Amino acid sequence: MPGFAAIIGAAKSNEVAVKLVRELQRRNILCFLSGNVNGRSIIHQLMEEGVELGYDTYTVPFVRIR
Repeated sequence: MPGFAAIIGAAKSNEVAVKLVRELQRRNILCFLSGNVNGRSIIHQLMEEGVELGYDTYTVPFVRIR
């Protein structure tokens, strides 16, 4: 594994969130996702777009998902 990234907060849009995470996944970089901005987080954005989260996909949320 070449590295890891911590993504805190939310992206400007769902499309930007997906693009960012897909690029990091393509490079096999483990992404730790956390935090929120006004109740919105990149975790929610990715879930809304149907992106699978978890260690298998290199995207690890650090909050409880409801």
